[in-house]
Amino acid sequence: MIYIVHDDFTFTRFLLSAFADRKDIELVPMKLQGYWARRIFSINRKLGFTVFSPILLNKHAFSIFKKVKPSDTLIFFDYLTYTNVKSILKRTECGNIHFWFWNTVDKYTSPVFRFRNSYTHFHTFDDADASKYDMILHRQIYRMPELKDESSLQHDKVDFFFIGKNKGRQDLLMKMNDMVRAWGYTTRFIILDKHLKIDSCDGIEVISKEVDYREVLDMSERARVLVDITKKNQVGLTLRCVEGVYLNKKILSNNKSLIYSDIYSKENVLVFDDTLKKEDVDEFMSCDFRPYDSEVLYKYSVESWLKNILAVNTPGPEK
Repeated sequence: MIYIVHDDFTFTRFLLSAFADRKDIELVPMKLQGYWARRIFSINRKLGFTVFSPILLNKHAFSIFKKVKPSDTLIFFDYLTYTNVKSILKRTECGNIHFWFWNTVDKYTSPVFRFRNSYTHFHTFDDADASKYDMILHRQIYRMPELKDESSLQHDKVDFFFIGKNKGRQDLLMKMNDMVRAWGYTTRFIILDKHLKIDSCDGIEVISKEVDYREVLDMSERARVLVDITKKNQVGLTLRCVEGVYLNKKILSNNKSLIYSDIYSKENVLVFDDTLKKEDVDEFMSCDFRPYDSEVLYKYSVESWLKNILAVNTPGPEK
């Protein structure tokens, strides 16, 4: 049996629903149950470490972990809070354990490396992290969504679309927004930041709460180009890039490693340095999108990811 532990976010549910009909997989959403669980989680995020473990309040999940056998596989799908993971591992006898880092390693997630042994495996989409932390490298992952009919998407179409957490992107997005609008293109840029004042970003929408992923898909489908702004020193492809592959959208990105990836073509991807050039954008926008073949789509699929995860299973010690 394969158990996949994950946070109960809308996008994670969307992605993992690809396995909903598999009898050999049990999805374990770690829901924050009740007011105090949510308050503890909020405090932990502000402190940068876990004082109390909200997982202790998730009785349903713990009843599942008691069923796990040594021969089963346990995957922590970007569920990487050290004390929460420790609480789970104390209650299971699993001998095949995997940690999927869906973001680059930081001070909040690096403590789970303390669980490293002969039957734990650490996976990442980022080449630099794979090398630095001795992790197994996989492609970024996605699944084919149910796309809307083109005729229903005519309203509010835009040329360039961005949605994401601030993470220091605000200034670059504002500069980019002003430039491409001055060149005659339309934009919709949305920043998620509950501490940012709504009127501090001229021409950019500021929201304080996460948007349901179905709404994000609707907005993405209405765009010609998805804008991808990566963190400094990030090498691996972001979710936004793979989203573009599956949604048949062009990508505008500051991630230079895209040029060497198998999704790159001058028709579909424009990589920029410190600033955009009008002639480059005009040429890029004048080209027709070139659809990706099924082989590329499979490489980035969640099904391919799981197959690769299971291929490195190493049985743990006998219990």
